[in-house]
Amino acid sequence: MIRILLLLTLAFLPLGLLLAQENESARGQAEPPGRGARPPMAVTPERESAVMTFVERNHPALKDVLASLKSNRPKEYEKAIRDIYQTSERLANIKERDPKLYDLELKNWTLRSQIQLLTAQMVMVGTDEIRAQLRKLLNEQMDVRAEMLRLEQQRAQERLTRIDDELSKIGSDREKRVEKQLDLLMRSAQQSRPKAKVTARSEKRPGAKRNKPTVNQSPGTKDK
Repeated sequence: MIRILLLLTLAFLPLGLLLAQENESARGQAEPPGRGARPPMAVTPERESAVMTFVERNHPALKDVLASLKSNRPKEYEKAIRDIYQTSERLANIKERDPKLYDLELKNWTLRSQIQLLTAQMVMVGTDEIRAQLRKLLNEQMDVRAEMLRLEQQRAQERLTRIDDELSKIGSDREKRVEKQLDLLMRSAQQSRPKAKVTARSEKRPGAKRNKPTVNQSPGTKDK
């Protein structure tokens, strides 16, 4: 059993490359030139546990492969843990904002992982049964891909409908919209205009004059 797992592990090593390519595609692009590569993510017990939980839920057969990697190829094991962990985090982010897409992405990952594992088994034992299983999984993967494209198409159509509605409104009530926006701008400008300063002035009684004291006259005395 150990020998089989070891052979399976060696044949299954492209999984790390597959997941790395998937994560690189999800990030959109590689590191900008001149900045250097990022240091690899640390493989902590918490991340290992999260990966094992993710694998157990979505592809239990992968646990034996990871266990064999950990015993015989620790570097490849850490790389696989990092890649699967990043994939699970990416899927978790998708789940928060788009549950429908999350279900399809998760199913697509599970099928791809199963196909990779069966392909590794084909390296050792190329049976008709494995070939049939691969055909079935590939068909399921095509179905998931079609569902993803239909979802993307539906949302693109909904967005085009919103754009058409907006264009129609602009064409039908342009002047009304312009006047409304102009009123808002004028009102905002008036509210932002600085207020005039109020200067304090001394109050004087009509007809009254205030006598200024002379040099030799103290305030409050009158000329005789």
